[in-house]
Amino acid sequence: MSTQKTLLTADEFFELYSHKDGKFELVQGEVIQMEPPGEEHGEVALNIGTSFHGYSRKYGTGRAGVESGHRLESNPDTVRGPDVYFSLSRRPGGRDRVRAFVTGAPEIAVKVVSPSDTAAEIDRKVGEYLAAGSLRVWVVYPTSRRVTVYRPNGNAICYGNDDTITDEELLPNFSLPLADIFA
Repeated sequence: MSTQKTLLTADEFFELYSHKDGKFELVQGEVIQMEPPGEEHGEVALNIGTSFHGYSRKYGTGRAGVESGHRLESNPDTVRGPDVYFSLSRRPGGRDRVRAFVTGAPEIAVKVVSPSDTAAEIDRKVGEYLAAGSLRVWVVYPTSRRVTVYRPNGNAICYGNDDTITDEELLPNFSLPLADIFA
């Protein structure tokens, strides 16, 4: 005898889990509880988010955020909350904020790797963001102090040591030294 799983929609997931303590994601209709991030993880995410936010304010473009749910797939629904994101299509200070989840992927999704993350999980998330429309996915490795930036065409750029992340195509005049990420 087999048991059929009850899959949730993104709307049901929001209604049932938005008020609960802890971090949850919805993966193909199934709720996944996430491990709470550690201090280093939070500081790294804050440093990146602060840089994106400052860029947004200075140039009047895009909106930065942290851990906001983005509906990446439908039927069954997948909702991921990138550690940090930057959405070029959303205006800073604009009134286009949504109560529940943003439909679609942010142009830039950032995954800060935690000790419990597996390579397979990271690869899956990178693939989901790119398939849903992200133009860049940053995978940040606090332990090794490096960042890999993935693009939809399959190219990836690895940054380490004294490198500075730039992206004239998406973020003209933006630069973020790795030393500032891991400060």
